[in-house]
Amino acid sequence: NPTGAKAAALADKGIQVVQGDADDEASMVKAFENAYGAFLVTNFWADMSMAHEMAQTKTLQNAVLAANVTHVILSTLEDTRPIIHAAADKDTWTVLEKALGSYVPHFDGKGAASKEFLASAAPTTLLYTSFYYDNFINFGMGPKKHAEDQPAAITFPTGAG
Repeated sequence: NPTGAKAAALADKGIQVVQGDADDEASMVKAFENAYGAFLVTNFWADMSMAHEMAQTKTLQNAVLAANVTHVILSTLEDTRPIIHAAADKDTWTVLEKALGSYVPHFDGKGAASKEFLASAAPTTLLYTSFYYDNFINFGMGPKKHAEDQPAAITFPTGAG
């Protein structure tokens, strides 16, 4: 939202704020116009559709090419399918997205789309970010006090016991 408070705060710092929609290639070409670089992040969790996220990434790919963006950094994850297919216990894994043969849709869509990005003429750096810090807030993994006299801590299980 280029007219919102966050956009206004950026504009106050001299940052040019533009609007684009990853479902609308023309709007993204316009948003990328005259940009040297672009940091691209898609959001699987918006509608939990692997196919939609892959389509959006393709739209972004086409737009950066059309706008002649010099460098793209694409936030991505691993496609788990080759790893799972090579595992001895591959038959125990549940396919969650049957049409695309995906075990971990929020990873696999990004991974497949990033391979297409690399195969294109778009000058791309892939940034593998398997964990986002907002997961602490959004998925209940934030700091907890385990005892009143102890500081809050972020803990992860490391095995049985």
